[in-house]
Amino acid sequence: MAYTLRGVIGSVATATFAVFSGLTMAAVASFTPSGTSTVTQGTNLYWNLQTNATSTSPIGDTCGFYLSDHGDFHWDAATGDMVVLSNDEGGDALAAGAIIGPASRWDSANSDNEYAGTTAYSGEMVAPQTAYFGLSCMIGGQRHYGWVQITEGAADQSVLAWAYETSPNTPIAAGSTISVATVTSIPTLSEWGILLLSGLLALGAVITFRRRDLRP
Repeated sequence: MAYTLRGVIGSVATATFAVFSGLTMAAVASFTPSGTSTVTQGTNLYWNLQTNATSTSPIGDTCGFYLSDHGDFHWDAATGDMVVLSNDEGGDALAAGAIIGPASRWDSANSDNEYAGTTAYSGEMVAPQTAYFGLSCMIGGQRHYGWVQITEGAADQSVLAWAYETSPNTPIAAGSTISVATVTSIPTLSEWGILLLSGLLALGAVITFRRRDLRP
């Protein structure tokens, strides 16, 4: 059977593409506040999960959330959601690294679906405390997961940072700016074997054709 150098290299390229095309191209978009980030207790603090915008008045975006004047989160019930404690509407104060995704307990499982408490309304924070909370919102008709880090003080409250996974329906780790999907999408041993074999085939083809070219 006759082979050409172009044909062998083309086959190697096809095999390599087949391996890597199956990997999830996910990324985390992270933000820190561009505007007001700390307000006194008694003042609402708004932010948008998709940008670095913050304000003391409604932003009105699809992924807009706000920390209310009495210590709880609010969002658009049609597009947003928050991870909550079991059997109540208190926001679940998460540790760094906690996975936020489809398997998390969302407020949509409760009767309200528009707010979750931090210190008030069954919230578990005790001022002064800093914690992460799991969020989600609909972007382009698909669910995206994210987190926000806040501090509840004795006399003020702050939104410190937030992020969301740009790949829909993909979990995110609280506090992380690295996609969970990029870590879990490393090629398997069998996939590495295909890549290694493809590379050896390409090298062998180059050597063979090079020898032919050097023959008198």
